[in-house]
Amino acid sequence: MAGDEVNISPTAQIMIHKAWTITQGNTDDLSKAADMMDATDQSIVNAYELKTGMKRDDILQMMAKSTWMTAQDAVDKGFADKILFVDEKTPQVVNTTSTIVPKAAVNKLLTLLNRKDVTKNALKPETKNNKQKPTPSLRDQKLAILFGKDDDQNGN
Repeated sequence: MAGDEVNISPTAQIMIHKAWTITQGNTDDLSKAADMMDATDQSIVNAYELKTGMKRDDILQMMAKSTWMTAQDAVDKGFADKILFVDEKTPQVVNTTSTIVPKAAVNKLLTLLNRKDVTKNALKPETKNNKQKPTPSLRDQKLAILFGKDDDQNGN
């Protein structure tokens, strides 16, 4: 919640909960710990309220239930601003010296992973120039996407 913009992976989840601790001691120590936990919960609610615009009571109820949210739920409720890899026009910022995988390749891979007919088609041989050529494995298709090989180089 501390960033100006909170981006979430399409496969990520967010879970919010009340603060917890382990404490020991006498009744004074336990009472002091309970007060500290209440104050911590209020600080967390402040951050969530500023980010989401939700009502404090609703946030506290979600925290009390240890609420899990998908990426889309988090965006819909205001805990995140956007899901990564959805907008092709946004520049990709990374801290690396290696090859950056283009967003188009990531989106193509995500689409491929969500196809239900991939395993069926991977087992069917294709014909090209009267020669039977097996369809590349799902792994090889994914690698071809990541390395930017076109369909002809991928055996399709």
